[in-house]
Amino acid sequence: MRRAVALVAVLLIFVTAPFAWAGHEKDQTFAEHAKRGTALPKAAQSVQALSWNGRNHCTISSINDKSYVQVEMPDRTDYGKRVVGLWLTAAHCVEQEQAFEIAGHAAFVVKADYLLDVAVMGTYDWALPMLEVSDDAPQYGDFVEMWGHPLGWDSLIYFKGYVSNPSMHEADMEREDMRIALYNLDSAPGSSGSAVLDKHHRIVGMLQFAFRDTGFGMVRGGVTYSDLKRFLASYLPEA
Repeated sequence: MRRAVALVAVLLIFVTAPFAWAGHEKDQTFAEHAKRGTALPKAAQSVQALSWNGRNHCTISSINDKSYVQVEMPDRTDYGKRVVGLWLTAAHCVEQEQAFEIAGHAAFVVKADYLLDVAVMGTYDWALPMLEVSDDAPQYGDFVEMWGHPLGWDSLIYFKGYVSNPSMHEADMEREDMRIALYNLDSAPGSSGSAVLDKHHRIVGMLQFAFRDTGFGMVRGGVTYSDLKRFLASYLPEA
């Protein structure tokens, strides 16, 4: 179940263009880009496309690479295996049961909150450099940036903007205490799940939806910093 917003929201999870994956390397690590002379900035090294059925559909970011973590999922046949990679994305991206992949590595849902629209995924024995969650909540007008895989592209695309409202209460929410964060930030379908970063390249939010036919222009929305930090508290590696 997704949050209901008074303004018509468009979830950025449309089936992506058929050219996704074609003729491209799946594993877009820093080393692979460096070989091609297109080394990525540090923050971008943590971002990948989440794919299923051979296509990229959403964006996902590494939030753990420091140590193995034990995930309590006794209903899985592979229960007990050690998970090294934890990944952040939007829950609507993993709502349907699929054979998920991140850069060709099998991935599974660790935990998802479909009302908050946040999910943590896991990978065995593989991770990328992690993005850290900011210690500081974003404020009106703060600079924000985002890396994503819009339109199913294998290549990463960079977006930048500012915070329009860090915690807006919308009366038409499904839960009375729920708030959303708004950003003046461009994007395209396939950017769902992209981590929103501050000027220090730390996570302050996550992109989940856009507005259609409202006159809002480039305003995008997502989970607030406080809600996201609470959800991730049990999964973030200790300092």
